[in-house]
Parts: sequence; structure tokens; C-alpha cells
Amino acid sequence: MQKGAALLTLKYALPQKVCNIGSLKVGGQPGETPPLVDFFVSVTGMPFAIDIWVQKTRLAAARYIAGLGLQDRLLYNSITPWDEDIDDAVKGIIAGGDDAVWPGCDIWPTVPRQNMEALVVAVRKYGKRPQ
Repeated sequence: MQKGAALLTLKYALPQKVCNIGSLKVGGQPGETPPLVDFFVSVTGMPFAIDIWVQKTRLAAARYIAGLGLQDRLLYNSITPWDEDIDDAVKGIIAGGDDAVWPGCDIWPTVPRQNMEALVVAVRKYGKRPQ
């Protein structure tokens, strides 16, 4: 645990020296997110991101982070463009307090066009414009 904390501390000290943002990408399996987030916030004040393929797990991670009051450190919550209900996924991400929603896990040419269009429509529907 100490070695992991030292490595994580070093990893997140370096971006600050080169004006780059580092982020933790939390785990994708149910139950992995809370211990990763807890460990991460115990050793660094850096922001982090959610990049999980499974919608249910991704939204549970967002709820866990909101429950800890850490939304101000959450850079983004990615959405997988293959989710069955893009509208619901975007709504859940924004309701969880995230300020940025974007596709994660790379965008492959096989993503249906209608899914990407649904993503844009849902962000416009549920999102807020900067003030």
C-alpha cells in the first residue's frame, strides 16, 4: 500500500510541473470504484475521471463520488456510445453533478451514428450552458 501511494503521489506531482492534468480512471467492475476512489483521494488532491464501459456501474460510481461530496474534483464521466439508452445515461451523468459528458473508450467507426446524435441531443436537453 505504501509503495502504491508513493507511486501515485509521484504520478500526480509530475503533471503539475508540466502544466498537464492527470486523472484517475476508476475501475469498471462493480465494487472496484469505492476503494479506488478512497485510496486516490487519500494520497492526492488531483482531479479524477470516470471511464467505465458498463452504464449501471458508471452511474453507481457517480453516485458514490457525489455521496462523498467530491463532484468538484470530478473532471468528467464518460459515456459508452454503445449504451442502450443514451438519453438515460446522459441524464444520469448530469444529475450526478458532472460538468462534462463525452464518449469514452475511444470512438470506433462501428458506433451507430444515431447513438452519437442521441448523445448530442441529450447533452443539449439536460446540460447547462456556462454562465
